[in-house]
Amino acid sequence: MLSSTEAEYMALTECVKHAQWTLSLLNQLDFDIDLPIELFTDSLGAHAITSNSVCHKCTKHIDIKYPYICDTISLGNINVGAVPMKENIADLLMKALPQSSHHFLVQKFNIVDS
Repeated sequence: MLSSTEAEYMALTECVKHAQWTLSLLNQLDFDIDLPIELFTDSLGAHAITSNSVCHKCTKHIDIKYPYICDTISLGNINVGAVPMKENIADLLMKALPQSSHHFLVQKFNIVDS
């Protein structure tokens, strides 16, 4: 079974691959792109792996299978940041939130709440 950190890191790697593909397409169409592209994760473990190139014993198998994300970040095309769990706007669509959390996100991001 995969750890949640490993699963989040693998998903983040797929996101970076799609971002790189989109960047390549937009470059071919002569669009000017402000780099780096900002991606965010709410997984502190996945964020720690991307921001720390030191190979830890428990993540060695991840580094061997998914080095792409670290290579891409080192080129400066992509930047991965952490988003606090309380401020993760994706939770509005992904989770059943308590009413207070729902209203906090709706107000913070100026979303029309009906």
